[in-house]
Amino acid sequence: MYTQIIDLAVFMSKILYEHIIEAKKYTKDMHWIDILDNCARNKFPKGAKYNYAKNMLYVRTDISGKLRTETLTLPTDGKGCYDTLMHVFNKLLSMKSDEDIKESKRQLEVARKKNDVDLDCDWKKLKPKTIKNHILMNYASAQIKEYGLNDKDTVRLYRLIQLGMQFKQLSSDDFEYENGVVYSIKGLEYDESKEFFVLTGKQGAFSHVSNNKVAGNALEKSVDKWIKEYNTHSNIKV
Repeated sequence: MYTQIIDLAVFMSKILYEHIIEAKKYTKDMHWIDILDNCARNKFPKGAKYNYAKNMLYVRTDISGKLRTETLTLPTDGKGCYDTLMHVFNKLLSMKSDEDIKESKRQLEVARKKNDVDLDCDWKKLKPKTIKNHILMNYASAQIKEYGLNDKDTVRLYRLIQLGMQFKQLSSDDFEYENGVVYSIKGLEYDESKEFFVLTGKQGAFSHVSNNKVAGNALEKSVDKWIKEYNTHSNIKV
């Protein structure tokens, strides 16, 4: 039994997918380098599974409380592999690195200086969606600093806000916004007992499910899954 465990550990440490190792050349962000390195050893982030024989990547997403599986062919060249995996990480699994958050702030500032978008409007009229996401990242970062939390919790709070909008616990009218800055969000509060933020919509206050209990509704299940996924990625144990 002990020998089997050792053999399994050795197998999991081996590089299995050289094309994913090649993909590492196209980023300097250590967060993504570590994740790609794990993927090359067949240790993909939660929600993603790779079938090498079919060269197919299966990604489970949660849209409006409905689980859905996306199927993608993983290119065998380094650049194509990198582009596909980053699409999966960023768009389908909503993963962000600290550098991604900094880049979002930079892009928002560039857009502001160039007047590429009209920031002086109501939140519900602000476009494109990418600009809104940049602004929400800035808001999340500011809140995390205000309450003295870990900088990496910015991603956790950002995801909670996104889920609140997705499941209609937050509406456009809940955002106090002016000229590129969200100042507050009605229905999002800091809970001292949880030492984190909670959504306080019609379904009740929550931030995540504790003690691995089964959630009573789709939103709690999704928040729990996303937060666990964030903790996994932040520790690079995928």
